[in-house]
Amino acid sequence: MNKVFVALTATALLGLAGCAGMESKEEMKSMPKAAMAPKADTASADKAIAMAEKELAAVKKAGHEWQLIDKATGGSSAPLSKLLDAGKKARANGDSAEAIRIANRVAGHAKLGQQQAQEQEKAGPYYPK
Repeated sequence: MNKVFVALTATALLGLAGCAGMESKEEMKSMPKAAMAPKADTASADKAIAMAEKELAAVKKAGHEWQLIDKATGGSSAPLSKLLDAGKKARANGDSAEAIRIANRVAGHAKLGQQQAQEQEKAGPYYPK
C-alpha cells in the first residue's frame, strides 16, 4: 500500500512539474516587448525555422510530439508540427517576428518533449506484490 501511495504521489508531482515553467498572462504582459520579440529579419526567421524543424524531427522520432495552445492556431490545442506550419505561413506572408516567435516556441517544446521521452524511456506499469 505504501509503494502505491509513493508511486501516485510521484506521478502527481511529475504532472505538476510539467506546468511549472509556464508563464502566466500577467507575467507575459509585464515583459518588455523588446525582450519577447527578437530582431525580425528573414535570415533570422529562416534560421529559427530550420532549428525548429530539426528539433521537431527528433521529437517525432522519439514519439513525444507535444500539443500547444497558441494564438497562431486560433487559440486551440495543436501539435507542434501544425504550429510550425503556421510559423512557415507567417514567414511566407512577411511576418518574420511571428515566424521567429513560433519557431522558437516549437524548438523549445520539442527539446522538452525529447527530454521527457528520455526520462520515461524505462517507465512502465508497477504491479505491487
